[in-house]
Amino acid sequence: MPTDVILINSALPSASDHSTPLPEGGTVRKDVYNNDYFGLSYALPSGWFEKYKGPPPSESGAYLLTLLRPGANYKGGSKGTLLITAQDMFFSPLPGHTAKETIEQTKETLQAEYKVEHAPSQVTVANHAFTRFDYSSPVEEGTVLAQLDPSLYQARVDSTSADLLRAKAALGQMEAVYRQTEREWNRVQSLARS
Repeated sequence: MPTDVILINSALPSASDHSTPLPEGGTVRKDVYNNDYFGLSYALPSGWFEKYKGPPPSESGAYLLTLLRPGANYKGGSKGTLLITAQDMFFSPLPGHTAKETIEQTKETLQAEYKVEHAPSQVTVANHAFTRFDYSSPVEEGTVLAQLDPSLYQARVDSTSADLLRAKAALGQMEAVYRQTEREWNRVQSLARS
């Protein structure tokens, strides 16, 4: 192992060139979500848009690709959201070779605190076949489900506070210049009258 080197284990884009599709490189154009890496093309109702792009890929090949939702001008009946995720089977820690096998394996190895709400089954949405599997775990009232790291937001607050202080200082300088210019103008005016 080299000395004076820090190795960081994290997920990075999976290709360094500009022609190889990336798993996280999906786009929405003309009411269609396309992802060339997964060979996925999904027609959306007119007026839907990509609310959020997913985070970088995980080390296990699990991808949260996008969150889609209807725009403000959407006239359709459904106002839900569509979350598109994918599992690159090459990186999957589970032994399944297909999505259905992977989901069946997940069902069989669920921890005891999880309850199967809807057994794995094939569903078709907009002429695309998907495997659906619903499970949940009970949550007691008052249980903290997630906690945001305040340091991420504190850095933004600190930066914005510094910007505000700089703006106030600049305003003070401009007000001083204005007062000085006004005094000089008044002096010039009084000299012109005499």
